[in-house]
Amino acid sequence: MVNDESSRGCLRIAIASYDARFFRICQNYISCLDRDAFRCDIYQSGKELLAALERGFPYRAVLLDNALSDMDAPAFCSQLQQMSPNCRPWLLLVPACDVDELCRFIREEGGQQPESDTVHKMKLSSLNSLLFDLQSMLQSQAAPTDSDAALVRLLLCWGEAPGALGSQYLRECIAQALRCDPHFAIRKDVLMVVGERHKVSVTAVDSGIRRLIRSLNALNKPAWQSFKRRHCSPHQHLTTGKFIYAVRDELLMPPQDPAEQPLSEGDLQTHEREFQPV
Repeated sequence: MVNDESSRGCLRIAIASYDARFFRICQNYISCLDRDAFRCDIYQSGKELLAALERGFPYRAVLLDNALSDMDAPAFCSQLQQMSPNCRPWLLLVPACDVDELCRFIREEGGQQPESDTVHKMKLSSLNSLLFDLQSMLQSQAAPTDSDAALVRLLLCWGEAPGALGSQYLRECIAQALRCDPHFAIRKDVLMVVGERHKVSVTAVDSGIRRLIRSLNALNKPAWQSFKRRHCSPHQHLTTGKFIYAVRDELLMPPQDPAEQPLSEGDLQTHEREFQPV
């Protein structure tokens, strides 16, 4: 059964099972997020879902029970893997199968297909990580927020690529920090959330941001020097936590009136400037 197409802009999810209880379980998980951001279509037949995918239905995720009316989960995955990568969902959940075992099965079924393409096009999820994976899909689809756009401009002024891994960790940490209480805990409220989303440790996220700080110190652009002067004492070591707090505070600052902005070194007051004849 397929719902109508009335909600453009939603993430489309296909839930496939022969058991109504599986539908309720999946919908309970999805209801923990923004329900208006998702559109769920229900299938009992694996063949019908595969046909819909081949016709180009834009399902970003398939939540697959082990029992369908006409095939089991491994048979469905085998046929799914033979399809064009452009037809496959971004996310695949099969709670009845171990993720590592299913990953090996899909790679074996992929034959000569490069592993990187398989991993990129079809990420395997579990019930434990489903909420984080769905939230990640939402964030990847959403247009950049004003704060993220401002952070991208900061990174470019500092000389760093916004899409680099450390920059991406920072952008997600800042987005999370802006949603938190002002007195948030860096490790628990920010780094852990971003790490779980990427399926990496807190240490890995922290290390990525510290590498970003070292890179910015090495580049030492004027905009970076100015940022550090505003948020750090001259000889203060900039840790991951202090950096996240400082960037968040920078983004929350009201824009300054140009007349009130401090002069950069070498700038002259208006009365000190010499006016040259035109």
